[in-house]
Amino acid sequence: MENRLLVLETSQLQSSGLFTQLYELMPIKRKEKIDSFRFEKDKYLSLAAGALVEYALSDLDKDSRKISYGSHGKPYLERGDLHFNLSHCDGIAVCAVSDSCVGVDAEGIRTVSDRLIQRVLLPDEIKWVNSYGLPEEKNRAFLRLWTVKESVMKYLGAGLSLGPERIGIKLDGPLAASCEEYDLSGVRFTEFDLDKRHITVCSQYGSFVSRPIMLTAQMIFEKIKAASER
Repeated sequence: MENRLLVLETSQLQSSGLFTQLYELMPIKRKEKIDSFRFEKDKYLSLAAGALVEYALSDLDKDSRKISYGSHGKPYLERGDLHFNLSHCDGIAVCAVSDSCVGVDAEGIRTVSDRLIQRVLLPDEIKWVNSYGLPEEKNRAFLRLWTVKESVMKYLGAGLSLGPERIGIKLDGPLAASCEEYDLSGVRFTEFDLDKRHITVCSQYGSFVSRPIMLTAQMIFEKIKAASER
């Protein structure tokens, strides 16, 4: 199976009827999550993420599409060897799909406080971020490190139970990570810039994919609907 990085922009869901049509095809757990959000933008992000998962799993038979959750909330398939991971930010949802363990994080470029930098980065990382003079460059540098750390936490299925300050990033040469609690010698990182968002995939592949696959809501709806009728 080829690795894939699927991307859906939430603006795609604003087409007439597509939000409702896709919502109706979602599992009960995803519908409940969408309904729990107060703001429309969060509902759109949650539906986009759920739609990408259903699209990624649509080629599997019904029994193989059953999802369970790890102790820290990472979703996984009860059967088979397909792995996936989700992230969303600033109007996009992404889903990394692989034949081995995978973690992905997407972050929109934004202003970052010095307090946050001090709290989640290690001393060498703080020095590296602060070496960028312009505020926008500094923000991008921080968010690059943050997506690496977050993708590791999601790869491991540890979530925020493993604090980002406990993951070290090797900044000279190819990106690498270390952590006292886990052996990360086999993990690799693939990075993408998409408009004003930065995406990092943590996997066992030196190059996860060459580029993301941009999907339309209509493509996703048609494939999920066909799978539901099988």
